[in-house]
Amino acid sequence: MKKLFATTLITILCMVTFLNVPQVQAEDNTQEEGSENSEAVDVQVTLEGESSIHKGNEKYKLELKLGEFTGVDEGNVMAFEGVLDYNSEVFGDAEVTGQNGWDVTYDAETKRIVGISDKASANTVIAQFEFTVKDNATISEDTRVALNEFYITDDIVLNKSIESLSKDGIKLSSKTNTNNENSESKSSNVKVIVIVAVVLIAIVFLVLVTGKKNKP
Repeated sequence: MKKLFATTLITILCMVTFLNVPQVQAEDNTQEEGSENSEAVDVQVTLEGESSIHKGNEKYKLELKLGEFTGVDEGNVMAFEGVLDYNSEVFGDAEVTGQNGWDVTYDAETKRIVGISDKASANTVIAQFEFTVKDNATISEDTRVALNEFYITDDIVLNKSIESLSKDGIKLSSKTNTNNENSESKSSNVKVIVIVAVVLIAIVFLVLVTGKKNKP
């Protein structure tokens, strides 16, 4: 009797174990599929430019750049939009142009920028911003240029929003730019040459005059 009971109990346990195996496998498969579907989708976006404005420069330039693509195919249609924000006491009008096949439009009144490309590529500059620097502009630590309410999409898998892309802490450098340095250097060289030429002419003139006086 005891043997029959033990045999029956083992049989029941085996049946329970057998019935549970497919359920465990199904749960594992679901987790694996979920992990594949949760693969990160991202496109790196940066606003890049010099951290200082050199005296004598009338323009300041920034670039909007796409970095690495993750889970996003290159060569597809991609679009972005944002609102340009900058210190109006430092910068005047802004000129925005598309780069590397991107068609970019800019509304100066609303400062809204919209761009689109039919062949978006990673690690490329997609727009350039050129600002007029106002005369006698006072630049503080708060001087910045930003692209707010930024949104970029490929209308397939990518839908990315960034509250603000910014270039902060733009400073006024006491150094003049290279072109100004070169022009000032050339101007100084010309002045030296003129002075030397005048001195040589004066010496020759004095020698000639002295020689005439000494003739018998």
